[in-house]
Amino acid sequence: MKTKATLTLIAATLTMCGCSIYSDNREETERNLQLLMENRPHTQLQDIYKSCFQNHFGVAHMLADSITVLRYIEQETEKAQQSDTLYYEPCGLKDYGSTEYFRINLSAVLNGKLSAAELTSAFIESAAYSRTQVTEEWIEEWNRIQKIVREKYPNLNGFTKDSTIIAEKLKQGEYVIHHSKEYSNRYRPHYRIIHHSVFKKNLLPKLK
Repeated sequence: MKTKATLTLIAATLTMCGCSIYSDNREETERNLQLLMENRPHTQLQDIYKSCFQNHFGVAHMLADSITVLRYIEQETEKAQQSDTLYYEPCGLKDYGSTEYFRINLSAVLNGKLSAAELTSAFIESAAYSRTQVTEEWIEEWNRIQKIVREKYPNLNGFTKDSTIIAEKLKQGEYVIHHSKEYSNRYRPHYRIIHHSVFKKNLLPKLK
């Protein structure tokens, strides 16, 4: 896990944020893919895709009323690991300064850095930035990313199966997919995604 000093350095890069919907920055994609695979070597293609679609579509597929969101956050926080001190990370194989969304680890709530109510409010506010339509541009962006994954990790477990499932989803105009069982069992992911503007304004000061 990252140290507090490392997190402070990461936070400083947020001042450079200038997000865009699509990117052909291969160097950025490769760099963050490598970091992901080094930190979570049991990651599969569907886990990579999940992070990418979260960064593009946002929180729309998870929305409900604020009371329900709060209840789920409170329930899921109980499953988070207190030792997890990497409280936030960018989605979509993006740098901290170019990501549209951040994953906020629920250990931040468990450890008292944020309240469940604060995270709920940020999550609901982030809905205003969400997208819901699968477009040709998004499919092209995902295919660009998938090609890099195939080139860099040709033996990635379950690649062909995951690729086929994702392609069928997109063909049907759907985009939501869950974490792989391997990833879930190994890393027990418990987080909510928050738009970068909401994160910087409301949450980052509490997580420094």
